Amino acid sequence: MIEFKTKPATEAFIFDMDGTILRLGSTAAELEALRHKLKTYFKSQGMDYSFKSIFKDLLEIKQKSGKSPAIINAGFKLLEAFELNGAKKAVPIKGANECLSLLKKKAIPRGLLTNNSSACTTHALCRAAINGSLFDYIITRDDICFFKPHPEPLLKFINLFSSESALEKLCFVGDHFYDVQCVRAANLCLEKKEPLIKMVSIMVNRSAEYANAAQPDFYFESLAALTDSIAHSVSWRP
Repeated sequence: MIEFKTKPATEAFIFDMDGTILRLGSTAAELEALRHKLKTYFKSQGMDYSFKSIFKDLLEIKQKSGKSPAIINAGFKLLEAFELNGAKKAVPIKGANECLSLLKKKAIPRGLLTNNSSACTTHALCRAAINGSLFDYIITRDDICFFKPHPEPLLKFINLFSSESALEKLCFVGDHFYDVQCVRAANLCLEKKEPLIKMVSIMVNRSAEYANAAQPDFYFESLAALTDSIAHSVSWRP
């Protein structure tokens, strides 16, 4: 986990990486090849998964398979090789640096949460020319036991930011229904926490149809539209 300093605040913004602030350069053919490799490897270890939803299946394997860490980690190595290849061709999503810079100017804490590996994250941010120091904390799947849509990473962010400020609200900006599910799961964990901290899901860079199905608390067609709302001090209350 990479850590930087920030000013105290009552709200914070967490961003997903791939699809939210940048796009990894993997092709559809490369993704299908990865699915085939994962399916073949884990089937050889007695586990039959389709990997249609790669992170969901990997999370279930990690949580429930009972297999040794060495067996599970060998499968994750296949994923990391795929990610690193995509990181070499990463491109920024328009407005990413502007959005982060605006939040920094407003002294609002910022974090990056990704299911990608630490190596992939470092290479992708560099390739996409996104300033990593604009984040106060960066958490990758290497920093946690369970990744999205499990609530663990968001709960970890709450602990990090709460130690520095009177955190009341944490907004998670993402482009996938897993990001919305992660927020919902974290809110369930926080229901009995005092003082109450509210998690808010914000979806960007998706069609209205996709957002309607995912049901985030807020939806913006683009990251630029979100930045404009932040500039006008929108109240993030679902």
